Amino acid sequence: MSLARSLCAVTAGILSVASPSGAQRTDTTFVSVHGHRVALYVTGASGPLVVMEAGGGSWHRDWVDVVPPLAKTSRVITYDRPGYGLSEPCDSPRTAERVSRELNDALEGGGFRGPLLVVGWSLGGAFARVFAANFPGLVSGLVLVDPAPEDFYRRIVKEYPDEWSREVMSRFPVVYGDSSRRAEQLELAAFESSMEQARTSDAAHQTPTLVLIADREEDVATDPISRLWVAELTRWAARRPNTTTRVVSRSGHHIPRQHPRAVVEAVHEMLARRK
Repeated sequence: MSLARSLCAVTAGILSVASPSGAQRTDTTFVSVHGHRVALYVTGASGPLVVMEAGGGSWHRDWVDVVPPLAKTSRVITYDRPGYGLSEPCDSPRTAERVSRELNDALEGGGFRGPLLVVGWSLGGAFARVFAANFPGLVSGLVLVDPAPEDFYRRIVKEYPDEWSREVMSRFPVVYGDSSRRAEQLELAAFESSMEQARTSDAAHQTPTLVLIADREEDVATDPISRLWVAELTRWAARRPNTTTRVVSRSGHHIPRQHPRAVVEAVHEMLARRK
């Protein structure tokens, strides 16, 4: 029995609901993974499977502007990790390794198998990379949307400690002071482990990858955090095989909300490559 299958028992139920636009139906599939219920949202009746992994502290609604155009020609799966949206909370470590294996079990329990194009935004990029390493036979391609570059955090602490300290102090008390954000707290607690797992995963696969990088406009010139993020992400992509980059102009970190068309075009391009 595989590690993934030994970790969980899977059961599924399906609820069909209309999409906000009324033009497409979304099927909400509930799958029990390792004792907690996970919600998968499936839009599009046919076509290649596209699986979307949200960023840290985020849920399936971050893809709300991306899913409808993709679902015209693809079957798009978004989901809520444990503790977000309709998915039940879970106190197991929220590492990239655990998240990737739970996602695989959820997809398998819902009857969704490869080939998959996996899209990951921010911390979801690390989860997507580890997923591709763990299940290379399932993943035909990756689209990484301004993904978290692991070496950025080491460098920012060393080179700009004051700026990073102010950034951390402006965000962490808000997250840790709110008991309703338990899922996000657990992901933050596992953050260093997830980043190291993402680094290690690179040696296990050479999945064709397209990386979208937000240009952040003037921030790159004036903000060392933004400048270092872009530099490290560009450097990481340059040393990865089968990886191309595309800069998204006039965008901040949240490309899926600010420039959803860029994500849609990237997915279409990667799907066309595999034909």
